[in-house]
Amino acid sequence: MGGGNQPACAVSLTLETVAGMAHLDLQDLQLSALNVTTNAAETELLMPGGNYDATLVNNATSTEITLPADGRHDIDLQVNAGTVTLHLPPGMAAQVKVEQSLGSFHASDVALQPVSGQDNVWQTS
Repeated sequence: MGGGNQPACAVSLTLETVAGMAHLDLQDLQLSALNVTTNAAETELLMPGGNYDATLVNNATSTEITLPADGRHDIDLQVNAGTVTLHLPPGMAAQVKVEQSLGSFHASDVALQPVSGQDNVWQTS
């Protein structure tokens, strides 16, 4: 599309995976919003940088989410069943609020720990 010096257009993206495996590498996209629902599909999600809100819903599956080193993201993470593992870039400050039913949430960064006295809230020190 060769836009020269024209800025890329940010898009609102909605994705749903159903059964099987999905590798979603979104790192090169410019987003205004992101909505991802995983249903019984082992999923790896590489999120792009930038400033956008995201809703991520995990239904009966295993999902690995890797956050970018830049940007601001307000993420609504719902773990209805299955497991979600969040990978943070080194040194990233983060607070994660997780809505959990039967699922579990893990962080690959040992700096992201549960906040004492607050259910389902994790924060870097």
